Order: sequence, then structure tokens, then C-alpha cells
Amino acid sequence: MTNEILLTMEAEIIKHNNKRYAFIIRKQKEFIGKQFFGESKDFLQIGYMNLNKNDVIQPHKHIKKEIRVKLTQEVLYMLSGKMKVNFYDSKNKIIDNTILFDGDLIILLSGGHGFEFLEDSKIIEIKQGPYKGKEKDKVIIKEV
Repeated sequence: MTNEILLTMEAEIIKHNNKRYAFIIRKQKEFIGKQFFGESKDFLQIGYMNLNKNDVIQPHKHIKKEIRVKLTQEVLYMLSGKMKVNFYDSKNKIIDNTILFDGDLIILLSGGHGFEFLEDSKIIEIKQGPYKGKEKDKVIIKEV
């Protein structure tokens, strides 16, 4: 396997053959000020804010624009529990895995993924919509 787990000032990045599959923000990681993760081309933008009393984010609204989403990306936030995440390449071959704990957050960028729950777990999932149903939104991976 040519997998890499890169530890940067930003996050833990899961890469395989120079392709980013996910990045993880661990609960115990501390950031200063406002920190955004990923690349500007990502369909989901994730930020972490460590702000002080009396800091201000100026009131604002976002400009209406049409965006074409080519791939659903997901964010999972572990409220409690322990979960193993398996990563799959385009040939449905497992390429890596990691364990998530209470307070960890993972952004799934590309490839396939599966989850094994190692403890009772509570998770919040965020992804783009609309959801068109399992038949039109997902392909079940048969491991090779």
C-alpha cells in the first residue's frame, strides 16, 4: 500500500496515490483563531474557530449562486463511542483505515468508505442534498 497519513497544522489527511480520501480533526487538537481545512475546490468547507470573548464575526450573508456538485462528500462528528473507518479505492479495494473517538470529526472527500462500530456510538452526519434514495445515491461495495 502507498498510503499516507499526513499530520499538518490543519488536520490528519488520508491519502492514497496522491488522492485525498479524507481528513480528520481530532478532539484533542487545538487551533488558534479561525482555521479552515481542505482546499478551496472541495464541495464542503470546514472551519474550526477558537475565538476569544468580544471577538466578532461581522454580520454577513452569502451571495446566491448556482453550484454543481459532482460528488457527495460527508462530515461525521463523533458525539460518543468508537468507530473504525475503512477507506476503499475506485476498484473497491480497501486501502486504509482509522479509528475515530468521542469528539473527532472526519470529512470524507472521495473513494468509498465503510464503518465498523467498536462501541455504542452517537454520530452527527452532514452531507449535501437532496437525497434521492439509496438506489440513486449509493453503490454498495463488494470487497475484492
